[in-house]
Amino acid sequence: IVTILGFIGMTKDLIARGQHDQAARKLHTVERAAKRMSQLVQDLLQLSRVGRVDMDLKSLNMDSLVDDLLGDMAARLADARFVVRVEGPLPPLQGNESRVIQLFDNLMGNAIKYGATAPTPQIVIGGHEDEHGLHYFVRDNGPGIPPQHHARIFGLFERLDASTEGTGIGLAIVKRIMTFHRGEVRVDSKGEGDGATFWLTFPRPESGAGHEECAGCQDASCRSCSSKTTTSTPSWSP
Repeated sequence: IVTILGFIGMTKDLIARGQHDQAARKLHTVERAAKRMSQLVQDLLQLSRVGRVDMDLKSLNMDSLVDDLLGDMAARLADARFVVRVEGPLPPLQGNESRVIQLFDNLMGNAIKYGATAPTPQIVIGGHEDEHGLHYFVRDNGPGIPPQHHARIFGLFERLDASTEGTGIGLAIVKRIMTFHRGEVRVDSKGEGDGATFWLTFPRPESGAGHEECAGCQDASCRSCSSKTTTSTPSWSP
């Protein structure tokens, strides 16, 4: 707000002095700042709603869910020259559909943002089930993330590259959604052009899913606590 008000004041002064071209350039800066603020507010609202709004759980066909999401993102992927490969079949999941879509949308958006500079930008999506849970991954061949920043990137307003667009909230939303589902998110990357693999691990269905079943975890997104105190490898490209 301070930035916008400051540029508005400068623009008014320029107009008063008849310097309309310079005033127009200042208005473009005001517009960019306003759009960034709007996105920030929207992202904060999304973060606050996780665990409190639209958190019903149901059985999800993850192959269909990912395929539909890729269709929705086709234009964006094509513009960034990305090729996407899905290593399926993906294990079905008991979760909230809109939030699980948001997980993959945020992780793929992150891959597009940072991996578009690769000679041949790629995203690989896969998953498997074992005795420890249901595991899904989103892998890119971008610049990677140095190990010392692996925990930091899931914090609020954290961006490793301040020159990139974004509010620094996307991965914090991913972490909050995974917390609601009693799952975990982590990143594997050595940095230095190694790319990054984001892992989403959910509990097995018989272990219970979602904080509806929780007893005393005290997580901020937990409604229960709050109320108490590889096979085939199909390819996809836009």
